[in-house]
Amino acid sequence: MPALSRLIDRGTAGLSAVLLLGALGTLEAPPPWLAWLALPLVVVASRAPLVLPAGSRDNLVVGLDSSLLVLLGLSLPWRQALIVWGVSISTAELTNKRRWDTRLFNAGVCVVAGAAGLAVLDTVPKAAAASPQGLLTAVGAAVAYFAVDYLWSAVSIAAVERTPLRELTDARGLPLALACFVGVDSLGFLAVVVLHQQLWAVALLVVPFTALLWAARSWSNVGAAERRGSALSAASLAIQKADEPAQVEQIVLEQAALMLRAPGARWAASADGVGGLTAPFAPGGRLLRSLHILPRGSGGRYGERDADALRMLVSVAEQAHDRLRLLAELGRSATTDSLTGLANRALFRDELTQTLTSGQRTGVLYCDLDGFKAVNDTCGHASGDAVLVIAAGRLVDALRPGDLVARLGGDEFAVLLRDLPAVGAPAVAQAAADRVCLALSSPYQLADRCMSLSASVGIALPDGGDAEELLHAGDAAMYAAKSSGGGRSHAYSPTLIRERSQRARLADELRGALTAGQIAVHYQPIVAALDGGVLGVEALVRWQHPQRGLLAPAAFLSVAAEAGLLDDIGVFVLITALTDVSAAAREAGRTLALAVNANVSQLVSGSLRATVQQQLPSEGVQADRRGDRGRAGGRRGVGRSARAPRTGGPHRPRRLRNRLVQPVPAATTARRHPQAGQVLRRRPAGGHPCSRARPRGDRDVPGTGTGDRGRRG
Repeated sequence: MPALSRLIDRGTAGLSAVLLLGALGTLEAPPPWLAWLALPLVVVASRAPLVLPAGSRDNLVVGLDSSLLVLLGLSLPWRQALIVWGVSISTAELTNKRRWDTRLFNAGVCVVAGAAGLAVLDTVPKAAAASPQGLLTAVGAAVAYFAVDYLWSAVSIAAVERTPLRELTDARGLPLALACFVGVDSLGFLAVVVLHQQLWAVALLVVPFTALLWAARSWSNVGAAERRGSALSAASLAIQKADEPAQVEQIVLEQAALMLRAPGARWAASADGVGGLTAPFAPGGRLLRSLHILPRGSGGRYGERDADALRMLVSVAEQAHDRLRLLAELGRSATTDSLTGLANRALFRDELTQTLTSGQRTGVLYCDLDGFKAVNDTCGHASGDAVLVIAAGRLVDALRPGDLVARLGGDEFAVLLRDLPAVGAPAVAQAAADRVCLALSSPYQLADRCMSLSASVGIALPDGGDAEELLHAGDAAMYAAKSSGGGRSHAYSPTLIRERSQRARLADELRGALTAGQIAVHYQPIVAALDGGVLGVEALVRWQHPQRGLLAPAAFLSVAAEAGLLDDIGVFVLITALTDVSAAAREAGRTLALAVNANVSQLVSGSLRATVQQQLPSEGVQADRRGDRGRAGGRRGVGRSARAPRTGGPHRPRRLRNRLVQPVPAATTARRHPQAGQVLRRRPAGGHPCSRARPRGDRDVPGTGTGDRGRRG
C-alpha cells in the first residue's frame, strides 16, 4: 500500500518537526558550542550499527549514536539537548543512502524516541548526573528510547504490510537487542562521570568508543556472512530437489528474503529503480526477468556482500533451471520423434499399454508409405525428411483430436484410436484408415518437384493381447495391404500372422539355400516356329527345397524381394547361364541365343551390365543386342548369343510342342559353379545339351521376376 506507507513516513517526520519547532520556540538560551561536537559523532556512529537478528524477516539495529543522547540529556537542559539531538540525528539519517521516504521515517522515529529518552533523563538533577541515580535514569532513558523506536516501527510495518503485530513483536533476539542497547547507552553515562572529574579525560573515551564501533561493525558483518552462507546452503539443497522451474523460482523468492532479512522479494520484468536489490535471472544466457528485493525499513541498507550473495543465489537457480530444462529436453527426446515432433515408439507403446489396461475401447492403425525408398534414392534424404514431416502433419489433421499419432521409424507411422464405440468399432477404424490413405496419397510438393506416393494401412483391434501383440497385428495387416498392391487398408485376421511367419521362415531358408547349393538354373528351349529348330534357351531359376521338393519362382521370388535377395539370385542365374550355354554352344558347334530375366534394381543400378561385361570374355561369349527382348511385369529379358564355329548341320525340325524341355534321364552328373558355388544338373552325353528336367505341360515361370506365368514363343 504505497499511499499508506507514504502517509506514515511523512506523518512521523512531521511529528518530529513539530517537537523540534516547539522546543526551539520555548528555548531560553542556545546550546553551548561544545555540544555541537555531537553532530559529527552521531553521523559517524550511525554508520556502524550493530545488526541483530529478529525473527525471520527483519533485523534489530542497535545504533551507537544513542549513547550520545544520554550524554546530551545528562549534560544539557531538555530543550537544548533535543535541539542538538534532532539536528544531529536528522543529518545522519537524511544523508544515508536509502529511499527518501525511509530517510524521513527513520529521522522522525529517532527524534520522537530521543524526545522520550530525554524526557526521562530530565527527571534527574544535573548535579546528580554522575551518581547512581543518574545511572538508573540513563538505563530508563535507554529502555524508553528502545521501546518507542521498536514499537513505532513495528506498528508502521504491520499497517503497511497488513502483518499481525504479534509476528513483529515476538522476536527471539529482542532481549539481546535491549541488553546491547542499554549497554551501549551506558557509555554516555560513563562520559558524564569522566566529564564531572576532568574535562580533558573525555578524550580518553574516543578509544573505547572507536573500538566499540569497529567491534559492532565486525560483529554485524560476521553474523551477516554466517546468515548468508547458511541461507545459500539451504537454498541450494532446496533448489536441487525442485522438479519444476516454477518451484525453483518460488524457492528463490523465499530464500532470498530469509537470507537478506528483507521485507520481501518478487520477480519483475526489470529493475524498478526504487531501492532495494536487483539481480538478473538469465538461465541459458537468456534474460527472463529480474529478482527484486524490497528495501528494508529500519534494518539498514543492503551492502555489496548482500548483492554478491543474491547473485550467487540467482546463479544457483539459473543452473537448476538449466538442469531442469535439459532433463525436460531429454525426456522429450526419449518420447518424441526429433524429425516430425510426433510421439516415438516408446511413448506410443506406453500409451497403448495404459489404454488397454484402463479398459478403453481402442484400435491401432499401422501405416507405411509406398515407394518412399525411391524418394530417398532419387531426391536425397533431405527430400525424404521433408516428405515425412508433411505426412506427419497430414496424419494429425486427418484424425480426431484425442487420437495419438506416432512415428515408429523410417516411413512407418502408427495411430492409436481412442474411445471407439462399443458398436461399430471396426467401421470407425476403417473410416479412419480410409481418411489416412486419402491424406497420404495426395501429392507432396517439395522445393523443386512434386512427388506422388501412397500408403498401406493395417487395422488391428484388440483381442485380449497386450500392446506388443496389437502392434504386431497391425504390422501384419499393413504388409498384407502392401502385398495387395499398396494404397489401401487391410484389417487384421489371425491367418495373417501365420502367413507372415511362414514367409519369414521361408526367407531364412532361402538365405541358406544360396550357400547350400539348393538354387538351380533350368533352361527352356527357344524354337523356330517354321521348322522347330532350337534357336536358343531361356534361363529359369528353381529352388530344390529339402522338404518341399522343386519349387517354381512363384513360390519364393516374392519372399526374395522382401528379403532383398533378388539381386543375389539374379547374379547367380546370369553367371551360371553364361557358363552353361557357352559350353553347350561349343558342344553343339553352333550359335545359341541366351535369354536371362533381370530384376529392375539390377537395371537401375547398372550391376547387370557390369556383370555381363565381366563374364562374356571369360566364357568366350559375344553379345548380340538383336536378341534383346522385353518381358511383361516390369522385367526385361537380356538376350545374348553364345557363338561357336559351325561344325555340324542344322537341327532337325521339331514340332512347336517340343519347345518344352524333355525330362532328364535318371542318370545325371552334378557340378558346382566355380564362382557362384551352386550345384547344377547337366544331362549326360547323348542328350540335348540344353535340356533340363521338367514335367510335360508345366507352364514355367521364367527368371527372377515376381512369379507371373507365360509361355515363351
